[in-house]
Parts: sequence; structure tokens; C-alpha cells
Amino acid sequence: MTIGGWHRFAGWFCRCLVGGIFFYAGALKMADVIVFAGEVAAYHLIPHNFTYLVAAILPGIEVLIGALLLLDCRVRGAAFLAGVLNLIFILALVSALARGLNISCGCFGLGHDSTVLKALSRDLALMVAIVVTFLSACIPEASVETASTGTALTEAEIAHPGEHSETT
Repeated sequence: MTIGGWHRFAGWFCRCLVGGIFFYAGALKMADVIVFAGEVAAYHLIPHNFTYLVAAILPGIEVLIGALLLLDCRVRGAAFLAGVLNLIFILALVSALARGLNISCGCFGLGHDSTVLKALSRDLALMVAIVVTFLSACIPEASVETASTGTALTEAEIAHPGEHSETT
């Protein structure tokens, strides 16, 4: 497999993985917003009055991000938002770990008990997949292909592929 082939495969795999995880996690939380609000409250990071608002909105955002990634739409924006949310999740988990809280992470809804340390490890690995997804969406296909062949394209050829023909 060429460099371009690996790039495309890694980008596709990570996009589907991140999209599937976000869609699944959001859908599970949507199923029982009240329980999820309790899991949000257990972190003691936001005022109690806002836990229901966060619990009502966050799952929908996760489902939207997951759907966009799975449908290969607005990948850069969806991956960026996934990264921002995941960073917030990581910071919340680090805070819970530092304060010695023995709570369920709340990642996959009711019945999915995961220690804070396991959830933190999972979110750090997920961040790697998010970064790969974002970067693969930012690198033009043409630049990956030319990296494997050693030829260079002009900016015009990258911006408008197929419009410039070689004259030899």
C-alpha cells in the first residue's frame, strides 16, 4: 500500500471509529437524560442548576458530531468539535482523578460503569484518533499522492485538480 493509501485508510478508519463512538455514546445518553444529569452532577464542576441543561444538550451534540463523521460531511468541523468536547471530557476526568472521586465516567450511559482512570485512558486514545481524523481531512488528496511519487504540484493544481494538463 502506498503512503497515500495508508493515509486514506487511517483517515477513513479513525473517522468511522470516532463517529461511531460519538454517535453511540450520545444515543445512549439521550435514552435517559435524568440519569446522565446525575452523572454530570457527580463531577461537581458546574452548578447543579445547569446539570440538566448540559445533560439535555450534550448528547444531541455528540450524536450530530458522530453522524457528520459517519456520513463524511463537514469532517474538519466535526473532528474539531469532537476534539474540543474530548478535551473537556479529559479535563473533567483529570479533575475527578485529582480529587479522588470514585464515580462512573458517564461516557456510555446507565449500566456502563468505568473507572475514571479507564475512561481517561480511553479518551486519550480517542484523542489520537480525533487528531488523525482532523489532519487527514486537512491534507489534500493530491499532496498525499504526490508525496508517494515524489512529484510536486503547484498551488493552482492543488486548488483546481484536473484543470491543468502537462505539456511535454
